[in-house]
Amino acid sequence: MNNILSLMKTMGHILARSLKASPSIVLMLIFSVDILCADDLNDNNRSKSSFKGAIGIGVVTKTRYEGSREYTQKAVPVLEMSYKSFFISPLRGIGISIPLSQEFEIAPSISIYSKRPEWEMEKRGETASFNDLRAAASISATYRYGRIASSAWVLKRLSADDGMLVGLKIGCMNTIGEQWMLNLSVSAEYADKKYNQALFGITPEQSGEYHFDIYEAKSGFKDIGINASISYRITKTLSISAVGGYKRLLDIAANSPIVKDGTADQYRVGIIMSHRI
Repeated sequence: MNNILSLMKTMGHILARSLKASPSIVLMLIFSVDILCADDLNDNNRSKSSFKGAIGIGVVTKTRYEGSREYTQKAVPVLEMSYKSFFISPLRGIGISIPLSQEFEIAPSISIYSKRPEWEMEKRGETASFNDLRAAASISATYRYGRIASSAWVLKRLSADDGMLVGLKIGCMNTIGEQWMLNLSVSAEYADKKYNQALFGITPEQSGEYHFDIYEAKSGFKDIGINASISYRITKTLSISAVGGYKRLLDIAANSPIVKDGTADQYRVGIIMSHRI
């Protein structure tokens, strides 16, 4: 147990430093969660221990911020751990899984985000600091039927000005022989006025500094997307995965001067090497 706690502490420091350097690495880690879950579904010889997890490293190419037309590459850590019902996940944060049946579960959690918009930090040449981090509370519901899984989630940013996000995703995981796994999913996200304004709105102060027209974002669907990954199991615990995704920013976001200065078409690709514990 001491080894487990020591490992979790070490990976926690790595994740915290990475979040400070770039909050956008969460995009990469979202892919890794799906892949690691897919590996678990296909592993009948997996240890029955209450502790499960995976650590690794990935390289991602993605847009600098939502709406940007410029791309950047980053090396990022991978971390996914659970002990009984408790989990630590880059996608869901820190929380607990509550199974309501064999197919259906809900999971309340707490996560962190940067209050400053990524586009603004990019324009200033700055990165987020710990003073910029804010908490968000979320609850997700997942239903699995064979290889098909559908998830819905509600995320509320606890800062009064940053709003709420609602998401839906449905995906399918298929094995190809004994060592390959293919994962495909589609998703959509709806945001309230405060959430869209925090990401895509332009205040009079921002307009004067960054020479964008003032823009007041409204509530509405923020984006739709498709993700794919293919994983190859090198050993029982070591896997390498290629991931990719496309997201289209919709009217409320696409009409923002931030996005008009860039593009509504957002692509990301990456490679992940992960070791399951």
